[in-house]
Amino acid sequence: CLAALSPDVVELDMSLVRGIDCDVRRQRVVASLVDLCRSLDMRVVVEGVETRAEHERILQIGCDWMQGYFFARPGRGFPVVVLPVAA
Repeated sequence: CLAALSPDVVELDMSLVRGIDCDVRRQRVVASLVDLCRSLDMRVVVEGVETRAEHERILQIGCDWMQGYFFARPGRGFPVVVLPVAA
């Protein structure tokens, strides 16, 4: 529950994003969720953005962040990070 957890970021599933450019119902749902999250001081990230049209529509709706194949394909794991040893 958003009210109980009070997260800083809410991620919207790709099932809401697929075809959002030509589905008014999805546009209204996502826009309403974005408005709700903004009113609760939360940021919104959407996953599964795969086309330019989806990207443009989501920009118009005002989501904070996006991820998906439109931007980049998944890579081969995370890079190894070597931290300095404290003396």
